[in-house]
Amino acid sequence: EEIDRMRARKKSVGEASMNSCESKEEGGEACLGKEEEKKKKKKKRKKKKKANKAKKSVSFGVVSVREHNRAMGEDGVPVDGGWPLGLGPRIVSEYTLPGSVLDFEKKRQQELQQRYQRITKQTPQPSSTLETRQFDYKKVIDPSTNSTKNPLFGPLHEDQREKILNKHLHHLTSCSIRHVRNELEQIRVHRSHEGGN
Repeated sequence: EEIDRMRARKKSVGEASMNSCESKEEGGEACLGKEEEKKKKKKKRKKKKKANKAKKSVSFGVVSVREHNRAMGEDGVPVDGGWPLGLGPRIVSEYTLPGSVLDFEKKRQQELQQRYQRITKQTPQPSSTLETRQFDYKKVIDPSTNSTKNPLFGPLHEDQREKILNKHLHHLTSCSIRHVRNELEQIRVHRSHEGGN
């Protein structure tokens, strides 16, 4: 019932405004003038909204880069078998690049183009963007590289992975051996003090 009442009110208000426009001497023109004003106001509001949207943006002044050494991966499945690799705890280099993120992306694209030229011995198109993620989900074998993998960031060979893993394991085992030796030495010292007293 309330909905019907509201509809009736809207209808009567609409009819009353039309009747008021028609009752004036220049009724039709006055109503058209009001409608045009409403349209102009609506356009102004839209322009303001667009201007406000354009003003709202996020930008970064600098890019910080942190490079880690490669180490045995904590978890995850390695690419095409082999030894899992990940980021090591040691930071190899850390630096801040001047400029914006856009400058950093441009520099990264230049590096990717150089890498592409080294790998394929072909010059990429100047306008082509060498995005790396496009290769991650590729199912078709690329005839130039005979692989579905990203040619810009290919996986290490099996022997290279093994060397890195063995180096990491050697470091871990030598640390654990030192730890055990220290514990044994502490036990010997403790026993010698107790036996001497």
